[in-house]
Amino acid sequence: MISPLASRIWLAAELAELLKRSGCTARDLAQRSDVDSRKISYLLKAERRSNAEDVTKILKYLQVSTHHRRSLLKAAAAAERGGWWDRYSIEMGSRQATYADLEAGAEICEFTQTLFPGLLQTTEYAMGRAVADRRYWSKRFTAERGVEARILRQKVLSGQQARGYDVVIDEAVLRRGVATPAVIEDQINRIIDVAVQSPAVTVRVLRLGTRLPGEAVPATSFSIYRYPELEGFQVVAVETDDSDLFITESAKSAAYRDRYELLRSAALSPSDTLDFLVAEVEASSSEYRRSA
Repeated sequence: MISPLASRIWLAAELAELLKRSGCTARDLAQRSDVDSRKISYLLKAERRSNAEDVTKILKYLQVSTHHRRSLLKAAAAAERGGWWDRYSIEMGSRQATYADLEAGAEICEFTQTLFPGLLQTTEYAMGRAVADRRYWSKRFTAERGVEARILRQKVLSGQQARGYDVVIDEAVLRRGVATPAVIEDQINRIIDVAVQSPAVTVRVLRLGTRLPGEAVPATSFSIYRYPELEGFQVVAVETDDSDLFITESAKSAAYRDRYELLRSAALSPSDTLDFLVAEVEASSSEYRRSA
C-alpha cells in the first residue's frame, strides 16, 4: 500500500505541471474531459481523495508518457483508498493518523534529538509520552488507543512490505529523563532487538560532542518519507509540540536529505551503535544493582 496522502499530494503537483505545459486552463480541461470543474479543482489542490476514473479521463487530454501515465494512475488508485488509521483517527489522534498514513509504502529516514522514535517505542515508553502530551490532543483522544495505534504503526518495519527504516538518534535522547531508568533500559533493549532482528531497520547514534561538517546542527527532529512508486517523491515532516510542518517542495526536501546524510555520516556505524547501546544497558543494570 502507498500512502494515500502522499499519493494525493504528488498527483496534484504532477497534474498541475502537466496542465501548465498543455497551455489550457482547468476550465478547458473540465470541458474536454467531461469531469466536473469542482472535481478538477479538488484534485489540483489535493483537498479530497481522488477518483481514479476521473484521472483516467483527464490524462487523455494531457501529453504524458506511458511510464508516467502508469505512475499517475497508480497514485490515483492509492489516493482514493483508506487505511486502518481512518477507523479511529479521533481516538488515536489525528496527528498520529497522518504519520501512519505517510509511513505506508515509504522508505523512511529519521533524525530524533528529543525522544526515542515512535516506530521503535515500547508500550511503556509510548504510554508515558501519550499521558504527558495529553493536553495537545482532542477531548476524544485516549492514551490507550493512541498506544495501540503506535504499536500498529510499527508493523511497517517488518514483513514483505517493509521498505527500510534508517534512523539517527542523538545521544541526548538517552540522557533525557523522560521516563524511569527501568523504562529507558527496556526501551534501549527494544532498539537493540529490532536492529538485530529486522533487516529493514538501521540504527545509528550520534554521540554528544561529535563535530558535524560545517557545524550543520539541525534545529529540530525531522522525518523523510520517500516513495519509489511515486517516482521518488519525498515528504519531510517536522514535528513540534502542537502541530506539524510537512514539506513537499523538491528543493527544500532535498536540503533535508542532504542534512540527514551529514548526520548519518557523523554518527556511529550500525555495529558500533549496537556496542554502545549494549554498554549503556550494562552500565544501567550495574547502577541499579548498586542502588538496590
